[in-house]
Amino acid sequence: MNNKVLLTVCFFFLLSGMAWAVPDGVYKDVAPSGNPEDVKYALYVQTYESQAIIAVLLDNSGGAHNAGQRLYAFLGSEYTAGLDEDEIGGADAHLTLSPFSGDTTAEAVFTAGGVIAAFSIYRWTEAPDTVFTDLNGIYKDQPPMGATPLFNLYFQTYHNVTPTSAIAIVTDDSGASFFAFLDSDVEDGFSEFDLLKAEAHLGLTFAPVSTDVQAIVMPSSIGISAKEGSFAFTPPGEIPVTGDIYKYFQAPAIEVVF
Repeated sequence: MNNKVLLTVCFFFLLSGMAWAVPDGVYKDVAPSGNPEDVKYALYVQTYESQAIIAVLLDNSGGAHNAGQRLYAFLGSEYTAGLDEDEIGGADAHLTLSPFSGDTTAEAVFTAGGVIAAFSIYRWTEAPDTVFTDLNGIYKDQPPMGATPLFNLYFQTYHNVTPTSAIAIVTDDSGASFFAFLDSDVEDGFSEFDLLKAEAHLGLTFAPVSTDVQAIVMPSSIGISAKEGSFAFTPPGEIPVTGDIYKYFQAPAIEVVF
């Protein structure tokens, strides 16, 4: 057996034990052993090969900051330093996250509407999974060198969840509003209504997932400027918007441990 074949075989057997040493996943302000009904804040956290970090926060505090549930998105340039940013869509909100401890906990300070809340966050679900890894990332409806994108998609799959589930977060108005969608089985496609019951709907079709071992271990080997699939997004009370999707940023950051 030559060295190339031997290396490929070794990668194949190691994949089953692979974990990502990054803080990606879903966090809440209550520990996983706590009462889910006590959750006031939930966060979608995703890192990228560029070392950037996105945190999308669901405010479920019951009107402490605004009249009802709302999603806010924050972008930081270096996930290992935490996050300290204003909301990317221009909302009157700010989020500070400490560097993550053990990639599973962090301290948060969230400000919106002049109201400040400080709390700890705990990872409930780890991301990404090890089969659909190359689907994780940020997508837009125009290629990187094309026209100005209108549709933006954050997509994340989850580890040790059977069947593989995924969350998609989209905006089609430059971040003025965000919608979150959860599909409990991405193996049969993605088609869901939004989690906050605003009656938005999202359908996604991705290009076939690569089964090449090198592509799975090193997601950056996939050409991200090519069309990656298509979408059909229906905002509340409006007609569907359809188009192609192109990957701009691959997730997660490259810190793989075995």
